[in-house]
Amino acid sequence: MKDYIKIFVFSFVIIGCINKDENIKNDKPNDDSETIAQLIRDLGRHYPIKNQYHSDFDLNMKFDPDSNFCTTLTLSDINLDSLPVELNNFKDLRLLFLYQCNLNNIRGFNDTNLGCITLNENKFKEIPKELCSFKRLGTIDMRNNLLKGEIIIDSLPPKLDNLSLEYNHIEHIKFNNPLSYKNLYDLWLDNNDMTVIDSSIYLLPTLHDLRISGNHIKNIDIKRLKNLTTIEVNENYSFSDDDLKYMKKKNILI
Repeated sequence: MKDYIKIFVFSFVIIGCINKDENIKNDKPNDDSETIAQLIRDLGRHYPIKNQYHSDFDLNMKFDPDSNFCTTLTLSDINLDSLPVELNNFKDLRLLFLYQCNLNNIRGFNDTNLGCITLNENKFKEIPKELCSFKRLGTIDMRNNLLKGEIIIDSLPPKLDNLSLEYNHIEHIKFNNPLSYKNLYDLWLDNNDMTVIDSSIYLLPTLHDLRISGNHIKNIDIKRLKNLTTIEVNENYSFSDDDLKYMKKKNILI
């Protein structure tokens, strides 16, 4: 049974390097084998060769030892116009990591059992609207993309608890109907271009962890963040003595 796969592409030849876990039985067929084979062929066709000698991308997978279905997939260093359609066939996929894939959309990607999607270092200009219908999605990580200016969030997946938009160029972020985001626990906005905290953020009912360091925020009304347990701000930001007493009383970590 394959617990981990790393794929390299040399010119137009695909070489797979497989590491086996001794604790996993090898006599059980991989139920995602056909999907994996088609995915690799599809990626091989899409990937542009950087030079005449070689080019490579990374494709890593992990499998459930009991069901033999793929649960974690990492794809990086590949130039994709769109997501491979084969990703829709991984019905037990829980974690999807797409790094440096040159992606700006996820059109055609359907709701599965996905719990976490990481889209770091791509070319997204907004949070993909398709993700809003993903019923089990708990984490969206979109660091180092092309989000800039004002970002207005109209909807999010119903179970989302962590939203990371760090290292973009966001100047202002606003949540429409903020009271509806009853599971959003972590909001990470470090290293953007924000100058204020929008009033809608103060209304997020379950916000516990707010990270806003690396911005240009001058004023934080800490007492309006009713459920906050952790806040990350610039080192030179000065809370008032009254705010510090309040944070100590509430055990809010800085």
